[in-house]
Amino acid sequence: MKLRILFLATVVLSILCLERSPSLRGQNVYAAIHGTVTDATGAVLTNASITVLNTGTNITTTATADNKGYYILPQLQIGGPYLVTITAPGFQKFVQSNLILNVNDNRDVDAKLKIGADNTTVSVSASALQVETSDTQINR
Repeated sequence: MKLRILFLATVVLSILCLERSPSLRGQNVYAAIHGTVTDATGAVLTNASITVLNTGTNITTTATADNKGYYILPQLQIGGPYLVTITAPGFQKFVQSNLILNVNDNRDVDAKLKIGADNTTVSVSASALQVETSDTQINR
């Protein structure tokens, strides 16, 4: 009986000591993305919208560039891949994809936006050539 009480007291005391030890608490398992948004001349763009999408989890985080064009998205989950989209009125959209974040990463993603419509989209489509299979004649 005394052995059991001594064992329980030791377990409780150990748990209390571990709980109070700051070095044994959970470590930071996050990462951050930050950067500066500028135009083609290097002038900063204020109030640009930054959207970061973790395509693995579909979690979206947003920020707005400050008066120096700077933004930061702290405490992002590690992993990814992430898709970073930066937009500003009157400028083409900036996109960076397949960004993988490791523990404690502080990733710099600077964006240089080009003048143009903010809804500019490049679309590529292709179709297969049609081959006549019922006629063996060559037309010249």
